[in-house]
Amino acid sequence: MPEHTPQYQPRSEILTFEEIVRFTKIAVSLGVDDVRLTGGEPLVRAQMHRLVRLLVDIDGLQKVSLTTNGVLLVDQLDELLDAGLRFVNISLDALDEESFKTATRRSGLQNVLDAIDAAHRAGMTVKVNSISMRGLTEHQVVAFGEFTRRTGIPVRFIEFMPLDSDGNWDMSAVLTGAELVEMFSQKVRPLIPIEREGSSPSSDYRFDDGLGVVGMIASVSEPFCNTCDRFRLTADGNLRNCLFGEDSGDVRSLLRGGGTDADIVAAITNAIATKKRGHGTDDLMFLRPSRPMHAIGG
Repeated sequence: MPEHTPQYQPRSEILTFEEIVRFTKIAVSLGVDDVRLTGGEPLVRAQMHRLVRLLVDIDGLQKVSLTTNGVLLVDQLDELLDAGLRFVNISLDALDEESFKTATRRSGLQNVLDAIDAAHRAGMTVKVNSISMRGLTEHQVVAFGEFTRRTGIPVRFIEFMPLDSDGNWDMSAVLTGAELVEMFSQKVRPLIPIEREGSSPSSDYRFDDGLGVVGMIASVSEPFCNTCDRFRLTADGNLRNCLFGEDSGDVRSLLRGGGTDADIVAAITNAIATKKRGHGTDDLMFLRPSRPMHAIGG
C-alpha cells in the first residue's frame, strides 16, 4: 500500500458478488478448479464470508483460498470458517516491529501474528508470504527460520516485483531466491529441495532435520511463465493474464451489457491465448504495469 490512502473506485465500478459468481461458474466450465480471493486486502470488502460461501458451493470448484494481510482476519475468522474457507495465505514481511513498520508503513505486527496463530489453531491450512527485498529480508532469515521450525507453517518468499506503489523498483533491490536458499542453509540449517507439485510457482525446501519449510517464488530472477496457469479477475472486472502485464479483457461490460456466457468464454480464452512467454523484467523495453500490486491482487 502507498503511505497515504489511495483514491478508491466508486462502489458502482466494483463487481457484485453475483457477478463474480457468474464469472467463476463460467471459468469452472473451462476447467478452472482453484480460486483465490486476493485484493488489495479482500477482508475490507463487507460480508466477504458471503462470497466465500457462494464460491464454495459451485460444483466443480475444488479449492477456495484467501490471501490477506491478516489485520482483520481474527474478527472475521469464525464467519469465514463457517462459510467453508479452509486455506489462507497471510502476508508477513518481518518478525520485529521496527522492520515490519518499515516494510508496511504501518504498525500491527502482533495483529498479524495473532491472525496466523488463530487460523492455525482453527485447523486452516496456513502459509505465510513474505517479500524478498535486499536490505530487509537478509536480517529476517534467522527469525523466519525459527518461526517455520517452531510452528510448522511454511514461509514462502516472493522476489520484490516492479509493482510497488512508489515506483521505486530496481533490479538491484531484488534479493533472489537462490541467494535466500544459501542464507538459510548457512544461518539456520541446510535445506533439501522438495519435489514441486503441479504448476506451483514456489520452489520449496525442507530443513535437513525435517523441521520447517521455506519456499522461493523467483518471479523476477527465474520466471516460471512456461508453467503458469493463473489469471486474474480484478475487483473492477478486468482480466489480467499476468501480474506484470496490463488489463487484457473487460468482463464487467459483458456482465452488465447483456453479454452471453459464450462472450465471456471468448474473453477468457483470448486473455489466456495472449499470455506472453516471459513477463520481460530483464528487457530494456519493459514497461511497469500501470496498476500497483495493491490494485491487482497477488
